[in-house]
Amino acid sequence: MGECMNKFDKGVIAVVLIMSMSLFGLSKTVIDTANAQNAVAVVSYFDKEIQRFNLNENKFHTVKGKLGDVVIEIKDGSVRVADEISPKNYCQTQGWVKHTNTPIVCLPNGIKIQLQNTVVATDEDIKVK
Repeated sequence: MGECMNKFDKGVIAVVLIMSMSLFGLSKTVIDTANAQNAVAVVSYFDKEIQRFNLNENKFHTVKGKLGDVVIEIKDGSVRVADEISPKNYCQTQGWVKHTNTPIVCLPNGIKIQLQNTVVATDEDIKVK
């Protein structure tokens, strides 16, 4: 049981470390891809889209939720719930969202805000050579 690692074991560990560092480095690329530079805020009420807001316009919007009005603030390409009526105000505490992979879900009010890229991939973007 007191055997040391051989060259193969060390090689496997080195490969695993290199792959994990590469994947960690690529995660920044994935996050940048999910940014909201060309996105709109899509507001849904119980999975039915009710509004779309441009993220380039700094302003407040009000939508009706199950428990009352939900005030949505858009500023500098980010979105947040500024005010709402719910038991624990989880929607407000989530804060600012600026990536398409992070929705704001306000279950008591039935409201979901998700950023959606407006850039559509074309066949030219998808072609593999």
